[in-house]
Amino acid sequence: MSAKTYRCSRCHRRYRDTAKDADLWNAVFRDGRMTGVLCPDCQTAGEDLEASVNDAMIDYSTTRLLPDGRAYASYRRTVKA
Repeated sequence: MSAKTYRCSRCHRRYRDTAKDADLWNAVFRDGRMTGVLCPDCQTAGEDLEASVNDAMIDYSTTRLLPDGRAYASYRRTVKA
C-alpha cells in the first residue's frame, strides 16, 4: 500500500518530505478532521501566525485519532517557576 500524497489545497503543489520547506507546510483542520494542507507560499500571514501559536501551545506528540475519526492532541504542560 502506498502512502497518501498530499497537495496544497490552493495551488495543488505536491508535498515532499525531503523538500527544504517541508516543515513549513500546515495541515488544515475543521472540527477535528483534516480537510487539507497548505504550502508555505499559499499561507496567509494570519494562517502562519495561527500555526505558530498552535505549535507553541499544543503537544503534537500526544496526537491520537478518536473513534469518530477526529484528531485530538493535548495542550503543552508548563512548569511554574
